[in-house]
This record gives sequence, structure tokens and C-alpha cells, in this order.
Amino acid sequence: MEAKKAVVIGIVLIFLSGIFSPFIQGKENMNQVPKWHIDDTWSYEGNVAYDMDETSATVDADMEIKDLSLKVEKDENGVYYLSLNGGFSGSAKIKIEDISLDVTIKLSFGKIRGGIDVQKSNMGIKDFWINITGLLTISLAPLPIPVMGEIMGTFNPEWVILDFPLYEGKEWETPSSTLIINVSEDMLKFIENLVTIIVSVFPDDVKEFVQEILSMLEDMLPIEMEVWEISMKCEREESVTVPAGTYPAFAINAEDAAMIHFAPLLANFIKGMSQESPEVDVELKSTTYSPPESPEKPSTPSGPSRIRKGKEYTYETSTTDPNGSMVQYGWDWDGDGTVDEWTSFYPSGEVVSVNHTWNERGKYEVRVKARNEYGLESKWSDPLKVRTWIAYSSHTTNFTMLFSDCLLRLLHLLYPLQK
Repeated sequence: MEAKKAVVIGIVLIFLSGIFSPFIQGKENMNQVPKWHIDDTWSYEGNVAYDMDETSATVDADMEIKDLSLKVEKDENGVYYLSLNGGFSGSAKIKIEDISLDVTIKLSFGKIRGGIDVQKSNMGIKDFWINITGLLTISLAPLPIPVMGEIMGTFNPEWVILDFPLYEGKEWETPSSTLIINVSEDMLKFIENLVTIIVSVFPDDVKEFVQEILSMLEDMLPIEMEVWEISMKCEREESVTVPAGTYPAFAINAEDAAMIHFAPLLANFIKGMSQESPEVDVELKSTTYSPPESPEKPSTPSGPSRIRKGKEYTYETSTTDPNGSMVQYGWDWDGDGTVDEWTSFYPSGEVVSVNHTWNERGKYEVRVKARNEYGLESKWSDPLKVRTWIAYSSHTTNFTMLFSDCLLRLLHLLYPLQK
């Protein structure tokens, strides 16, 4: 059971870092190492929950992940340099009868900022750093506690997750590695302040014990730990629906403790879940990744930028497919990053016209992406900013005319015409 928990924790680290190596496009290229491109992004959302119910202790914790985005910033010297940004919130209730501890902890305004280095040769994780900020509220403390600090890690050798080529029924073990973890001084200070508040209600002998543990932690840093092999199996290929869309994906079983869904078309995982504690449910929310052989980014939509609500307007765009395949266009009319309407298929390079009506006043950003006959999608086009004119009703028009007439009469009284 403890081994399975360790596996799940390892999988959570993979999900949060988002560095699953991309899969190749096309079965004829299955032995090739896939590639990412600068400015490729993947954004995730989900939950991580942990519970423990023992005779003398219970723990119930939950964390919500919000817009955790991974972006390829640089491609240099055989390494991808990726940035990591997102938000999170969480809560935990801890009860330990032996020491009469009953505490509730809530974390709000949580922010994650960090980076990950990935080897291009095998898509293995080399280094990572994560900066965490937020506000912690503890039932034992009168005021919230600011959370800040940084966690740094290095794998030696790099930790390789996937083994290419992927196919149904394939089994492999991830290579073992050594993980060296260190924390910043402000993170140590935060941990010390947190522990001090919690043990303030304890007897002196418990306080001394906790202080000894803190001293040991400082002496142990950096912490060196072994990362053991994880047995992986590619069980099947299936269609998976996530907030970003529906895609064919490989279902990969990790030690019968977690299931990962990896989508070749998006060059990354799109879903991860575990029924073991901690329970994990993470899904892909959006991506800008455009696979090889996909259509070019469509031209910025052309058409009116000042509109009236309730009136139909026409917008045009076009793109080309590298293989001359037929393409269809997905339009985002409200600027939320999701397709509101797909057109039928058109020849590569042909200018396409689409009509649309806005029924609410406001400001909008119109974008469009292309998809070819084989399901390969382009990047989003640059946006066209659209806003509504102020619509005057007949009542408003009559009021304006009456006001103008009164103003003219007043001027006539103040400055009578000379005869």
C-alpha cells in the first residue's frame, strides 16, 4: 500500500510539471523522438485529495488546481526550458488524539511560479524549481500567515517517463534516479513559523521534540532520495473527452495505482487520475500546441470591428495545409478560447466567409483555427477586436431632438436676432 502511495505522489509530480514527452505524428515515424516548439503551451485544471483514517489520527485534505500552464520558453543546447504558472487553493483538517491536536488549515490566493528543464534526447526531467505564495489561515492562529518560498530539485540521471514507441500492450519500467531537493531560506522560515503556531498548545516536552525535528531538517538539506522504477503499461488506445476537446489517447497504467491518458495529437497528457490516496483528477483545459503537418495559423479575421447587436455581419479568413488537405475553420466569437462554430471543409488556401450575429452589447475578440481532414489543428489566429455601437431607440432619438429644440429656444432668448 505504501509503495502505491509513493507511485501516486510521483505521478502527481508528473501531472503538475506537465512534462510528458510528446508522441510522434504518424505510425511511420514511431521511432522518432518528438519535438516541442517555442511558445507551445498546455493548461490544466483539477483536484488532488488526501485522506487518512487511523485509530488515533485522521487527515482530510483537498487541493484545487487552477489554470496550471506550462510554456516552452527556450530550446537551447539539447534542453527545453519551460515555465510553470498557475493558481491553487486548498484546505485540510487534522486531528491527532494522542496529542490533543484538532486543527483546520485553509490556503487561499495560492500562486505557483516555476520552471522545468527537459532533455530533448529522451524527454527526461533534469531540473525543476517551484516558487509558492499564498495566505494560510489556521484555526489555532489569530491572523493569516503569508506563505512564500521556493523548492528546487535535480534528478541524476534525468527521470525518463515514457518509452517510445507507444503501442497497445507495451510494458516498461522507468529508470531509477536520485532526486536532490532543497528549499529556500524563506520556505524554512515559513515552516518554522507554522510549526511554532501549531505546537503552541502542546506541553514543553512536545515542543522540544518538534524543535529537534526542525533542526534535523535544516541539517539534512539538501535532501537526497532514491526514485525507484515504476512499472508502466500501455493498456489501450481510446477516445478521451476533456475541457480542451475530444482526442484519441493512450491509456497508460502506472503500478495499478494511477492512469495516464496521453494524446499524440497534442504531444502531452490530457488526463490523469488515481483512486488511491492521494486521489488525483487532472485534465487538460486548453493548449496552443500545433502538431507537425497541421495547417498554418489562419489569417486574422477580416470584417467590421464596429457592430450593432442583433445585426448579421460577415467575416473572412484563410490558411494553407502543408499537404494540400481540405480544411475546416473553428470560430471563437466571444474570445473565451473555445470553438463556438465549425465550418464545413474547404480547399487549402481558399478564402472562407462566415456570418455571425451578436445579441448582447460588449467587446469581443474574434479568433479562428483550422483543422484538416486528419484531425490536425492549427494554432489560433491573431484576434480581431470587435465592439458594439451604442444603439439609439426611437425614445432616445425623440428626447435628443426635444433637448436640441429647447437649447435653440434658450439661445434665442439670450441672444435675440437683430432686426
